[in-house]
Parts: sequence; structure tokens; C-alpha cells
Amino acid sequence: MTAPFPNEESNGEIYGESNNENLFTEILKKNYGEEYQSTLHIGEKDTTPVVIIDTREKGSGIGSKLEKLGATVIYETLDVGDYLCSWDTAVERKRGDDFRSSVFGGSNSSNVFEQLLRLSDAIEKPILLIEDFNKAFGPPGADERVSSIYGALISIAIKLNIPVIPTRNSSDTAVVLYRIAKRQQEERNIRGIARRAPKSLTLKERQAFVLEGLFKVGPTKSHQLIEQFKCPINFFTELMNTEIIYTKSGNPKGITGKLAEIKGFGWKFVKDNKSLLLSEEESEREK
Repeated sequence: MTAPFPNEESNGEIYGESNNENLFTEILKKNYGEEYQSTLHIGEKDTTPVVIIDTREKGSGIGSKLEKLGATVIYETLDVGDYLCSWDTAVERKRGDDFRSSVFGGSNSSNVFEQLLRLSDAIEKPILLIEDFNKAFGPPGADERVSSIYGALISIAIKLNIPVIPTRNSSDTAVVLYRIAKRQQEERNIRGIARRAPKSLTLKERQAFVLEGLFKVGPTKSHQLIEQFKCPINFFTELMNTEIIYTKSGNPKGITGKLAEIKGFGWKFVKDNKSLLLSEEESEREK
């Protein structure tokens, strides 16, 4: 079902990187008020998932397919990503032919890598979905660029650490989005299993393991940070001294300090991890 309030066209508001409150929560409150959790039964078993769709995706027909599957659909103008499936998960959808064009000839604004970097900087769990996946390889006989297409996919998965999900058509895309939203929203209140460090870790490996508890830091990034800053306390000191740079209109555009020189560490990383280290109250997303 579509959101029941007359703000489907967003009233000119653009949601994305500049909002301090969690984007998903902000949009739900806008449409359902402060009691959105009880109204939508979020966090309960067999809940109806909510998918927030960028208004520019209306022509895809995926919104109506999601509604037929039983999802609640809200249209808003999103600054990054096409589908917001939970508090920390957003999906960028590309048709196969669009992905191919973006890899080989896209401008900075349409280049898939630039789009995914912005998405990764703004959301904890970005996902790339490629619809009509076979079209990414071009017409029959266009084998000369197959290696480049696979190279781009590998870079996205490994270097950007963004999962890639292929689908056959828009109906499959709707099923995938529905399943992502349902799983993420049902498991909202499930606490993660405690991490345990293997006893055989070296000192540097154990120091890297400490940093893996931060937002958007996996094994690769944690070792990169230890190599750069030598020990966790040096990194934490640099993090706390890092400032977010804003445009004249109030939108975050970058950061200061040594972290700005390392690829993959932007303003969203700084904001989320400073909040993690300094907050004494449970956040909206963790309740």
C-alpha cells in the first residue's frame, strides 16, 4: 500500500546526506507520525515491510509490483540511492545496459563508481542491483568488453565492498527489494552475536580486530588503519580531531585531517563513528 498522506511528491524536499536524523526514521515520522513503529508493527514477526522509493523511479513500475507483494511504498526525492529498505540499507538500481554505458562512458554524475562512492559515504549497507543483468554484456558478439565488465563488478564488490545482486527483470527486482526490506525490518531488534577474536592473533591483528567494531570497518579497512596510524589510540585521536566540512547551504562535503587523504573514509564515516564513541543514549536505530 502507498503512504496515506498527500506528500507523495515530497513537496520539493530532497532527503539524503544533509539530514542529521536517520533518514529512514525521518521519512517514516513524516508519513506516520511519532507512533510509526506501532502503526507499521516494525520489528514484529511477519511485519509488512516499508520501502522508500526515489520519485525518479516511478516510471520503472517497481513500486506497484512491491505493493502487490504486500509492501508499504513511500515516494520521496532521495539525494543518494534509489530504494531505501531500512535504517542502514539502500539499493542503487541499474539496468544492465545502463550499467554498461556508465562503466564505459558515464560522466562524473552518471558514472556508477561515483554514484556508489556517494551512496557508500551516506549509508552503512549500500547494495548495487543490476536488472536485466545479461544486457550489461552488450549485444551478442560484443565479447571484447566482457573482461572489463567483470573487472568493474569485481572492483565494486572487493574495493568498494558493495554487494552486487543481479536480477532478470523488474518483477525479480521487486522480489529482491521486498525480501531485503522484510528481513532488515524484522531483524531490527535482534542483537548481533558477540565477536570472538581467535587466540592465535598477532598484536597487529588483535589491534585491527578492535577497529572492526566500528561502523563500516571490515578486516581490510582495519588493517589499513593500523598500518596508517600504528595503533588504535592514534586512530581514535585522529578521528576525534577530524572535522566535517560543510557547503554554504549546510550540506556536508568532506572532512579535514589525515582521514581525508585515505580513500573510503568520508564525512558519514566520521559522523557515525564519533557518535558511536561519544553517545551515552541509545540511538533511534538501535531501540
